Amino acid sequence: MKRVIFYISLFLVIALFIVFTVRKKTANSFYKLSGEFFQNNNQPVKALQWYERVRNDNRNIDLLLNMADCYSQLNDYTNLVKVYRNICSTTDNENFLETLVWLEKETGDFNSGIEDTRKLISINPNSWRYKQLLVIMMIDADLTNQLKKTVTDFENNMSKTASNNFQIAQLWRQINDVSNAIRKLEICVKQNPSNDEWRLSLADAQVENKQLSRALTNLLMVVDNYQDDDELLGTIGFLYNSLENDDKAIEYYRRSIRLNQQNYLALNNLAYILLLQNENIDEAYELAQSAVQIKQKSFTVDTLAYAYYKLGEYKTALRYLKKAGKLLKQEGGNTDSEMEYHVGIVHAGLGEFDKAAIKINSALLKDRKLEELLKKEPFYPEIKSRITIK
Repeated sequence: MKRVIFYISLFLVIALFIVFTVRKKTANSFYKLSGEFFQNNNQPVKALQWYERVRNDNRNIDLLLNMADCYSQLNDYTNLVKVYRNICSTTDNENFLETLVWLEKETGDFNSGIEDTRKLISINPNSWRYKQLLVIMMIDADLTNQLKKTVTDFENNMSKTASNNFQIAQLWRQINDVSNAIRKLEICVKQNPSNDEWRLSLADAQVENKQLSRALTNLLMVVDNYQDDDELLGTIGFLYNSLENDDKAIEYYRRSIRLNQQNYLALNNLAYILLLQNENIDEAYELAQSAVQIKQKSFTVDTLAYAYYKLGEYKTALRYLKKAGKLLKQEGGNTDSEMEYHVGIVHAGLGEFDKAAIKINSALLKDRKLEELLKKEPFYPEIKSRITIK
């Protein structure tokens, strides 16, 4: 009899457990389906109310992703991060962890982002995207003292393939260490001389590092493959101009403009060379005017003012120089020595030699090379005695 009562009791307990479990599963399924209904109808708040009723111990990744989508619709990044941290605590999925890292970056939680990015790198040590993400995160966190060591560690632990050298060069550029970037890019180009992308990257870094002659050499080696690239041709013109080869600079600027008449840099720079040569002033004026019509920058307006000066229209030149000065301040630039010089010579053209002397002396203090231009001006004998810079 006792045994019968025991089995009956056991049966009742099992039955109650089954009923409770079935009810709970049924309720959870109902809550989840209700949440999905409202989520699919763009009602994330109501959807979340139903999702929150699902018992925590039954929240699977699909449910958490649904909740994450709702928080994303609501731009609720605080809860969105919490959900993804919950997801990442239950799975080692690389994509979910990367999403969490980007959310941490978006919300400014750089310390957590850096830690989680290092986890990504440990999962996939060959991913340069993750290494670049870590560097970005460290820059955002203002950890400048640690950046060089981090990139050096990446470099020391990588296989020395050409593609890896290129990737590490990109990281050096990212942290503004141009010298180390050039060092690695030179190795890349040596390993694969026919790779135009790497040679162009090397030339770009060399321009930034003021290695203009070397940059020009590299660009000339690839220019035949980029005959329709007006920006590349304009850059070659700029390099020739910087190296004081005006004839070649003019040639490449003209080629650039033929390809793209909206290239205001090429228009402006060609105009300025012609003005300095004191030749083709009418053409230089038209080029400068076109550049200003396309893009009003302090330097384009300054060049147009210089063209008006060469045409003898001093008052107009002065008006444009004032405009150029205002633009320079808006652009956050410092006082420009050439612009000051132009103001000075315009005042001299107007016969205002005292005002001219103040501006010219200030310009010469910043750039003594301008004195060679000054000596070619017709009023130089008049202004010479007022020059105090020795």
